[in-house]
Amino acid sequence: MYLERREIRLKGMKKFEVDCTRLRPGVYIFQHSHGTTTLDLRFIRPNHGVYLPSPVMHTIEHLGNSYLRSREVHNIGLIYFGSMSSRTGFYLIVSGWQNPLHKESPIFLTIKSMLKFIIDFEGEITGANAKECSNYEEHDLAGAKEWAAKYLYWLKKPHFDYPKIEEDCYEKDSIWQ
Repeated sequence: MYLERREIRLKGMKKFEVDCTRLRPGVYIFQHSHGTTTLDLRFIRPNHGVYLPSPVMHTIEHLGNSYLRSREVHNIGLIYFGSMSSRTGFYLIVSGWQNPLHKESPIFLTIKSMLKFIIDFEGEITGANAKECSNYEEHDLAGAKEWAAKYLYWLKKPHFDYPKIEEDCYEKDSIWQ
């Protein structure tokens, strides 16, 4: 396994360089590639027994896409906004933005505006019907608002840099790491 992880690092795949045991809620640049930027919107600390409920994630995904697609916010082109299979957050892929990430960066301000939109949202969830959604009955607006508010609160002191896995933390001969 050590050699496999080493090979993955040499190929430049960032995902397996992140220490999930030290990862906190935040906004992280996962990758800059070919004019696009993939951001990791980490709502929850991984591997601590609490995960985003599927109906909540589904609603955040619908409302987040509604907000991001209805505006050309800060000249950022939306390519994709969707949930992580780990149920700890979302990926946001944009074009036209490859600047450093900080509290005043346009993408960070856009994320905060999207969260405020979700928190304040009233009415029918965009696209939550049988014609537009393949699982339209599984939504939780109250839960989405609650989790968006928690995440917005955590972003008052945001984490922007992934915790890295130390090179020497793997035992070369161990089949378990």
